[in-house]
Amino acid sequence: DHFRRRGPVIRHAPVHLVLDEGHHLEDQLTKTLTASVSEDELSEACDRLARKQGTRRLGDGAGMARLLDDLKRDDFLERAEEVRSRILFVRNAAPMLVPNVDGSEGYEQVVVLHRGSKQRGAETVWKTLDELRLAVKDLDAFLTRALQRCEGQRPSLDLDLLKTHQMRFAAFVSAFDALVSDDANFLRCLYWHPREALWRFDVAPIDVAGLGEPFFAERNSVVVTSATLSAGTQPHFVIDRVGLKPEKPLLQLPSPYRL
Repeated sequence: DHFRRRGPVIRHAPVHLVLDEGHHLEDQLTKTLTASVSEDELSEACDRLARKQGTRRLGDGAGMARLLDDLKRDDFLERAEEVRSRILFVRNAAPMLVPNVDGSEGYEQVVVLHRGSKQRGAETVWKTLDELRLAVKDLDAFLTRALQRCEGQRPSLDLDLLKTHQMRFAAFVSAFDALVSDDANFLRCLYWHPREALWRFDVAPIDVAGLGEPFFAERNSVVVTSATLSAGTQPHFVIDRVGLKPEKPLLQLPSPYRL
């Protein structure tokens, strides 16, 4: 039951875990559970899907249009262009919200996003992000419908490309949905790089214990080792913060080094 097939590859879901350097576990879970979207990444995805008119390469959409009789390259291009235009709106709005700290020219700056904030530029930034989210969702829905209609077709490069693009834009949608959700356990930050004129946002969990618990519950056994798992009188300091439920007492061994 722990084998899952993905095309020609069989992947094994581990049921026993041994995690060394366990004091890094909370940081790694936070990074894994953080949703993010950058202007660079989203623009590159649109370029690969459908490049602008006048470029030598037409983008993957030109090949994917061959999968269905009523699909055209312009179907991909129009939706990609809509996303590109909304990306520019966010780029123009972001500097209004992110403070220009003296001496920070050329360095990435950050501001925490709050719905309903009265800070100058906040309403405009949220409006442009919402519009971009809807454009990305529309493109993802279009790719999803096309992929569903291709069900039963023989494997091909164009079909693989369609699957790849659909998965990529579905991940973008998931990140945008996390951005606009009202879950108070997540911190939403907007970053602006004034020298490169680029933006990105992160949605990071504040407390990972409740999010990590289901993952660890699916394992048959988990062993965590580290030189700093405990903290003073709190022997389970680290594992409590990541959602692990210890079934055995903490085993503390003497150091082989002279301290």
